[in-house]
Amino acid sequence: MRLKDCLLQVSESTRKTALEFSEIIENLKNNNSDKQAVKGFRASMGIYEHREQGKFMTRIRFGAGLILPTQLRGVCDLADKYGNEKLHFTTRQAIQLHDLPEDDLSKIQVKLLTLNLATKGGGGNTIRNIGASARAGIAKDEVFDIRPYVIATNEYLLQFDESFTLPRKYKIAFAGSKNDDAFASVADLGFFAKRKEGKNGFEVYAGGGLGRKPTAAVLIESWVEAKDCLIVAEAIRQVFVKHGDREHRHKARLRFVLERLGEKEFVDIYQKEKVIIQEKKLPGFIPEFRYFPSPYQGRCGKEYTGNKPGCVIPEKETGFYTISINLSLGNIPTSHARILADIAEEHGDGLLRLGQSQNVIIGAISGDKIEEICSQLQKLSPNLLGDTRAEIVACTGARICNLGICFSPEIALEIDKQLAKDKVDANPKDIKIRISGCPNCCANHPVAEIGLEGRAKKIDGELVQFYQLTVGGKLQPGKVIFGEKKDLIPATEIPKVISELIIKKQ
Repeated sequence: MRLKDCLLQVSESTRKTALEFSEIIENLKNNNSDKQAVKGFRASMGIYEHREQGKFMTRIRFGAGLILPTQLRGVCDLADKYGNEKLHFTTRQAIQLHDLPEDDLSKIQVKLLTLNLATKGGGGNTIRNIGASARAGIAKDEVFDIRPYVIATNEYLLQFDESFTLPRKYKIAFAGSKNDDAFASVADLGFFAKRKEGKNGFEVYAGGGLGRKPTAAVLIESWVEAKDCLIVAEAIRQVFVKHGDREHRHKARLRFVLERLGEKEFVDIYQKEKVIIQEKKLPGFIPEFRYFPSPYQGRCGKEYTGNKPGCVIPEKETGFYTISINLSLGNIPTSHARILADIAEEHGDGLLRLGQSQNVIIGAISGDKIEEICSQLQKLSPNLLGDTRAEIVACTGARICNLGICFSPEIALEIDKQLAKDKVDANPKDIKIRISGCPNCCANHPVAEIGLEGRAKKIDGELVQFYQLTVGGKLQPGKVIFGEKKDLIPATEIPKVISELIIKKQ
């Protein structure tokens, strides 16, 4: 099977919706559309307005965080022609285009279809982009390659109109090992790869979520065969449809169903829905599980013997390595992104992988190419290979997002400057700082070792930016630890506080 055929495919229904949306946007220009109705439709298509009036963001969906070099170049073309000549990589393995004029939104939808890409389900009360371990298929510690199951689940759920009128968003994640790099422990539905009696399967958790009331997912299946992941995802969708709160938006997520019913009744209701589906069979079209070709087939890797940077990671096949490319707060100029596409095409397995730390991963690189590639990346920007300071992840913040309270990207840069000034080194794998500009947790701060949540307080009649500090967060299936809340700190004091905190941890 060809590599491009293994990736998430744009279905006819998704194509039809994108074209309908384009027509609605065109009608809006001529005042033939209801603006409020358009706004609701727009959100389900992954399009949100910036704080700056007349400027928009669109969020592009990818199956298992995988993108072909040709697709990345095509997305770069759109950012250059219609946006700000930059790409923004998210913590949920999507790419956002920013500063888009409203008049061009319909054109972008149509052009994305030519790349076998779409934005449907990128926002609103929908089946959101399904997360996955970013190094699936190449990681040493994975139980098996989860990508076929992630992509099939995407394609299955996206076919139903009901998937786009849910009580609230429905987030699913697949982890290839107990190392929860996919945030499956705090998803609405989380799958963990597991082997039993020679078969591939999953341990499954549900009812998790972050946001204003973080909740760890609870165990609903100690074992299901991998092929039954669609039944599980559909059963939980039915639980959500039938029991989700459609009247109170702030209590509409699946975790509030779990809270209201209690763990036992929640699991019982899920099991009943699963039995109904098994008896009647899954509705709709059942996609096949498309298995990826080996990234090493016909290739001979060579051991890398140089001074290995932290961004270079050995893979399951001897002589092959991953390079994890650090992006400053998820942002990269399109000129640099095109070079990453070239590297993946020439030296990797023909894929770029989007990571949960707003990073880009290129895998299956022979060891004898590492120094050449690292040198090339360093010439583009010294930051692309990371450094010895702590890794910082931040949402887009209040300058762009209408829900934002604080300027999270700006404080992230100030923290990094302070760490450099204080010469505070930390292994990036050990220290991660996650900053959300409001309580909505887009940067996943509650489960970070160091987390910051944007707040605001009135001081002498003036609204002042503060951050709630949390420490000690950790992800582990069945044993999630949410960061302990510490002080509420003025934004101006945050860089020094974080620097001192890391020094104490060393």
